[in-house]
Amino acid sequence: MNTHIAGIAVANIAQSPIESLAVEPGQRELVRFLKLDGFQNYAHTADDIATLAADPLRKCISDIGIRPEDIDAILFCTECLWNNDLIQHSTDGKDTFESIRDSLLNATLVELGMCNAHPYVSAFSACSNLVTTLRVARNLIETKEHNNVLVVIAERQMPGTQRIPSNAAYVFSDMALAFLVSDQHRGYQLSHLVSHTSAAMFRTKHSGDTLQQGKELLVALSTFDEKVRHRTGRPLRDHGIVVCDNVSSMMASLVCRGLSIADRELLMPTKADYGHAFSMDGFLSLRKLRLEGKLGAGDVVSLLSVGPWALGLIVVVLP
Repeated sequence: MNTHIAGIAVANIAQSPIESLAVEPGQRELVRFLKLDGFQNYAHTADDIATLAADPLRKCISDIGIRPEDIDAILFCTECLWNNDLIQHSTDGKDTFESIRDSLLNATLVELGMCNAHPYVSAFSACSNLVTTLRVARNLIETKEHNNVLVVIAERQMPGTQRIPSNAAYVFSDMALAFLVSDQHRGYQLSHLVSHTSAAMFRTKHSGDTLQQGKELLVALSTFDEKVRHRTGRPLRDHGIVVCDNVSSMMASLVCRGLSIADRELLMPTKADYGHAFSMDGFLSLRKLRLEGKLGAGDVVSLLSVGPWALGLIVVVLP
């Protein structure tokens, strides 16, 4: 059975100058550094995650041409829920599991006519959450639990007048993206999904010891590459074009070193456009490269995610 990803739709990307946000003095140096490193800053577009997700859901259904009632599951992926500080500061308490579930059931799904869709929420895997989400979606299809799983990713930045939590330092944009995972609709063929978690990386995340964090990342990358080799028969660098999450230059150098990839071979095409959008980076980059004609039919692309305690790889084959 071949599982495909179809109809990648993006919406609600707000763009505004970095000066438009009232950033606290203690955060300005961090923001300045990120901007110099290629990140930009954007503004709020929606009051809650479910509202933010409605437009790409609608566009995805329209682009694919599928009937809304044929969507039998919706899998919601977000990082705004994985930390209590983000729930409190980034979403003003509006985006909880219960509120998202209720909004999806009572408003978004009904409005879009997806009366048969069962809602699921996926979180807590940081930047590698998309790998977890796709694994769940693929399992739902392969076990015949569902036929058409609509995945939606949405992230909200915190209000500019509040303190930026360290965990949300790169979330400078409200964004939403949706796509269909199915074995009935052609699209990007999902070839491999590999993930790896590191307890050592998790322990050093809040330690403030940058040198130790770098060492633990290199160890985790080496272990991850061995896992990729074991699962797929080849090291990561041999899985076509490697597209990475939009990470800092320092992080990118560590990734290249840990995976034996040349700097020029690690692509982050949307970094200057969107900054770091958690789970959306890979598909935003894939979409941009395809629209620019830099990818063609049959190309193999590896989407690499580097989270604070988890690494993930999604290998797709272009239609």
